[in-house]
Parts: sequence; structure tokens; C-alpha cells
Amino acid sequence: MVSSLKVGPELKKHFMLTSANEVAEICKPLFDLLGINYFSMHRVYADGFRARLTTNAEWLEHYYTSKLYLNARLERHPMLYKDSVSLWDQWPQDDEAFYKVHQHMKDLYNKDHGFSVIKNRDTYMDVFILTAPSESNEVNSKYFRYLEEIQNFLGYFMSRAAHLIEAAHRSRFLIEMEPTRFTSDDGSSLQKNAALRQFYESIKLDALSLSTEQGLIKLTKREADCLMFLLKRKTSKEIGRKLGISSRTVESYLNSIKTKFNIHSTPDLIMKVEKSDIYECLNYRYLLYRLEHDTSGKNVFKQEL
Repeated sequence: MVSSLKVGPELKKHFMLTSANEVAEICKPLFDLLGINYFSMHRVYADGFRARLTTNAEWLEHYYTSKLYLNARLERHPMLYKDSVSLWDQWPQDDEAFYKVHQHMKDLYNKDHGFSVIKNRDTYMDVFILTAPSESNEVNSKYFRYLEEIQNFLGYFMSRAAHLIEAAHRSRFLIEMEPTRFTSDDGSSLQKNAALRQFYESIKLDALSLSTEQGLIKLTKREADCLMFLLKRKTSKEIGRKLGISSRTVESYLNSIKTKFNIHSTPDLIMKVEKSDIYECLNYRYLLYRLEHDTSGKNVFKQEL
């Protein structure tokens, strides 16, 4: 059942908590190899919904009941993340919001030395989180020594836990993000957010250029706009409605782009662009479009950053 997440007695009955023992059983080989004490899979969809699996229901219940997700680094919009791995111990020490979450994990549940793996897909991203006891100072080196084994385990997990992932998807939920998420008492977070907006505005490009083996490819503003929406899997009709042009005109722009890239099919074009140097330009171009055209009265930039 898809709904907003409700804290209280009902939360204990949520699938992400009731499935914890089964998830823990699947993760036992990884726990034994690395000496870790926690694993979770967090799927964040492009529409804002979440699906989650964990080995520790008590911690996850505390995380949502205490609204720690408001300060978590990995709760933002999927379009802002790439495939990556990271050690939490190497994250900036001055991030007070994140360290509030970290201290709860460490002091109350002895979950420390976090390690995250992000796998971004077309319509969602999967975040895998591993932690170890505070006294396990050697675990950070293990994460990288056994990185191939961790990646292989994630493949095993996606298959072994497929039925749990499907059930979690059916139970996906929406987090009601508070409007003060990026505003601290002294206003510093708001200032930082405004600075980010100014930064992205200053590097916005109307036309785009790409150096390729075939030479320099230049895209007009309209071609870049059409390509931006194509990467979000919009149809020609949907793109036309957003840009105020006909679907036939959209097709004309897309055909022009294919000619410039010497590509004949739309799937091949998408694959080519997603691996190119202009992918990031199109990604934040879409973020700015959302910011400029949102009609909900909400601050899209705050929501997605």
C-alpha cells in the first residue's frame, strides 16, 4: 500500500520493520566477512516515494520517529547522485546536520564507521548502507579490501531478496519533508541554499557543445531542452507540452540531434548522451527548469537539494 509514512504504533507494523529478521538472515555472510552490524537498502524514487529494507528494525523505527531523515545526506532527489561508494568517516566534520544522525546511530545503537554504495537507475536510486561497531577501527580498510566482494554480495542480495524488494515496493511511502529542512536557527543553511541556487544559475548554458571523436557537436537551446526531457524518458508529446511546441517539432529537433551524433535510434542516443560530458549539464538544466516552472508554491530547489 502506497501512502505517507505514519509514526506511532502503526509504524511497527510497516513491512520495512517486520521483514528485518529475514533481511538479516540473507546478510549473514556479509556480516561474517566484514564484522559489520548493520545493513540496509534504501530505494528512493524520482517521485519522492521510498522503499526500505533493514537488518535492524529498532534503529529504523527510531530514525523515522525522531525525524532524523530531515538531516540525512542520502534522502535527496536521485538526480543529484551518481553511482559511488563512500566512507562516512571521511565526510566533512563540520556538517552538523549529518552528525546529528551519526551520533544517534553511534551513541544509541553502536552503529559507526558507515559505508554507503549508491546505484542510480532511470527512475530511482538504491542506497546500500553498512555500519560496524565503534570499536571496529579496521573495518574501513576492509570495505575497500573486499570491495569486489561487497559488490558481488549486492548482486546476490538483489536476487535472493527480490521478493522482499517487491513487497517493499508495494509498501513504499512518502516522507512529508518539513519546509525548514534547509533552514537553521541562524539562517546559515538557507544562505548556503541560496548560494547553491546562484551557483547553478551562473553556470547555466543555453546552447551546449561537446568535443567528440567525430569533432565538435553543438546543440541549440531548443535541442538541449528536448534532449533534457528525453533523458527523463518523456515522450515527444510530453516534451511538446512542456516547451509549448508540437510533437512533430520535437521529433524534428531530436532527429537533428541524432544526425549530429551519427545515431539512428532513440535508445542509442540516450545511452550515448548518458555516457557523455554533457550529461551533468543536462541534469542540472532539468533541476533549474523544475525550479523556474514549479507551480505548487513549494521551493523545488529545497526539495531536491
